Amino acid sequence: MRGKRVLVLGLGRSGRALARYLLSRGAEVLVHDDDPGAFENDDARQLMQDRSFQVVTSLAGVEVDFVVASPGIPDDAPSLMTVRAQGLRVIDEIEFGYEVVGGKIVAITGTNGKSTTTTLVGEMLKADGRNSFYGGNLAPGLPFSSALLNGPRDLYVLEVSTFQLERCERFAPKVALLLNVSEDHLNRHGTIDRYLDLKLSIFRNQARDDFAIVNRDDPRIMANLGRIPSKVMTFSLEARDADAGLQNGRLELRGKSVIDASEVRLPGRHNLANALAAILACDVLGVKPESMVRVLRAFAGLEHRLELVREIGGVRYVNNSMCTNPAAAVQSLQAFDRPVVLIAGGREKDLPIDDYVAAIKSGAKAVVLVGENRARLHDGLEHIGYDRMRIAETLAEAVQFAQAAAEAGDVVLFSPGFASFDAYADFQDRGRAFKAVVVALGAAPGRPAGCTAGVGV
Repeated sequence: MRGKRVLVLGLGRSGRALARYLLSRGAEVLVHDDDPGAFENDDARQLMQDRSFQVVTSLAGVEVDFVVASPGIPDDAPSLMTVRAQGLRVIDEIEFGYEVVGGKIVAITGTNGKSTTTTLVGEMLKADGRNSFYGGNLAPGLPFSSALLNGPRDLYVLEVSTFQLERCERFAPKVALLLNVSEDHLNRHGTIDRYLDLKLSIFRNQARDDFAIVNRDDPRIMANLGRIPSKVMTFSLEARDADAGLQNGRLELRGKSVIDASEVRLPGRHNLANALAAILACDVLGVKPESMVRVLRAFAGLEHRLELVREIGGVRYVNNSMCTNPAAAVQSLQAFDRPVVLIAGGREKDLPIDDYVAAIKSGAKAVVLVGENRARLHDGLEHIGYDRMRIAETLAEAVQFAQAAAEAGDVVLFSPGFASFDAYADFQDRGRAFKAVVVALGAAPGRPAGCTAGVGV
C-alpha cells in the first residue's frame, strides 16, 4: 500500500478501521463523508488526532488510485456518482480485505440468520482452537478491516450483505453460505430478481474446489444452482437427502447424529436451520464435532435477536429489534409455544406483508402497531378479519398497551418486521430503547417482585 493514494468514502465503523489500516501500511489516505456529523463521532475524533489523513469536501477532480466505499452509500449517491464519472475504481471494504488476505474467507449471506450463523461458525472455530476472526457486517461486532490490523489469521468468517456484494469484483471466499432469500431492501435494489442476483454473486468468483453451502428448502436458491461454479452442499429442515438435516429430532451430518435438537440452546425452528448451516461449514473446515456441540449447547443468541429482557409478573418481554423484514417476523412468531402479544411496525420498505399479517392472525393473541407503517399493517390485518389490535404513537406507549393485554405465561414480543430508520439510528438503538422501557416497567412502584434478567429464551 505504500505510495498509494486511497479515498475512503464514508467514515462509519468500517471506514474508520480501513483508514487506520491503510495509514499503517504507508498509504496516503483521503476521506469524505456526505454527513458532517460523521466527523463528530468519538472514534472519528480520535482517529483525526492520532493519524494524518486529508479530509476532502469536494470530490471533483480528486486524484486517487482507487476508492473504497462504505456499504451504506447507495449507488445513486452524489459522491459515488462523482468519483465513478471520473473513471475511478470503486470497491467495498470486503473486496479490499479479500485482496489483502486471499482465499482464507468464509462468507455468510442471506436475508435472515446471517449474524447468528456467522457467530456460530466463529465460536465453533474458536472452540476448536483455530486462529480465526469473525465479524464483517455483524453488529455488534468488528468490521473486516479491524482484523487486518491485528496480524494474519488462518480464517476470516464474515457476515456479508448485498450492500457489500454490490461493489465486489473479485471477491472469492473459500467457503460461501447462502442461508435464504426473501423480499428485503427493495427500496435500494429495486426488484427481488436484482436482490437475488446480488446474493448469488457471493459464489460468482469461486473455483471448482471451493464450497457453496445453500438452503435446500429455499426454492429461489435451488432454482439457481446452475449459476454456482463451486462444489454445492445443502442443509435442510425437511429433505432427507441433504448433507446436513433434521431427522427424528436430531441434527445430522450425512446421516450421522451430531446433537439432539432439544439440546440446541438457540430458540426457534429457524435457528435449527442456522445451526445446520454452521455445522456443515465447520465440517468442511475440519472442525471436530465435539467443538460444534459445545457451542450449540452454550450459545443463547445475540443481543436484539429473541433476547429475553425481563420477566415481570409471569410475562416474558423479548427484544427482537433485529427483525427488519416480514419474513423474519413470521419466523419469530413461530419460535414460541406460549401466547404472544406482539409489538410490530417500523420504516416502510414497500415489502409484501400478506404472509406477515396471516402469521399475526394465527400466532398473536393481540398486536400493538407502532412506527411509520402502522396504518398499513392495521389495514392489512383488518382486511383479513383480525381485530385484536391497538395503535400506539410511541414505543413506550406500545409497551404499556402490550403489558395491559398480556397475562402470566404470555410473551410480549418486540419484533418490528421493518427497519428502524423511521425513529431510530439503527436496530441496536431501537432495541436499547425497548429494553429501557421494559426495565422501567419492572422498576415501577406496584409491579410484581421477582423480576429476572436474561440473554435468551
